[in-house]
Amino acid sequence: MILALIASIAIVVTGLLAMSGGKITKGTFEELAESGKGFAQSVGRVTTSTVKTAVDEIKKETHEHTEGQADQPVEAPKDPNQSEQ
Repeated sequence: MILALIASIAIVVTGLLAMSGGKITKGTFEELAESGKGFAQSVGRVTTSTVKTAVDEIKKETHEHTEGQADQPVEAPKDPNQSEQ
């Protein structure tokens, strides 16, 4: 786990160096924060859209399912404890 943490820090530092042209400054961190914020907003919009689509599909399928059952006559379930006469 410690190696994974060190590796992720190394990846971030390497990315910062590549993004800034070799120098890590305050502006580099600000630019990284803006990129992260934009990415998070994009992910949020996609997630919201996906969840909305899934909810709409579930509602549609539920409506179709209940509509199909409404067309069929409903019989009272037989009570196995009652004897037929």
